[in-house]
Amino acid sequence: VLTNSFNSKSLNELTDYLYKLTTSYNRFYSECHVLSESDKVKQESWLYLTKVVFDVSNILLNILAIEIPERM
Repeated sequence: VLTNSFNSKSLNELTDYLYKLTTSYNRFYSECHVLSESDKVKQESWLYLTKVVFDVSNILLNILAIEIPERM
């Protein structure tokens, strides 16, 4: 996505990807109760997924020059 966006000089590819990523994660988070999961291995993998989604979102928002609020 980054390469295509850079080559085509088109930021909308980044915003589309970011929207799809966060929408998918939001659906996952509403269906899977990450913090109350009793299976610790599953919970750990879900927490890792959460961190990866946050990191990727943070990078993309940074590229788009959008600041993330500290609290919502």
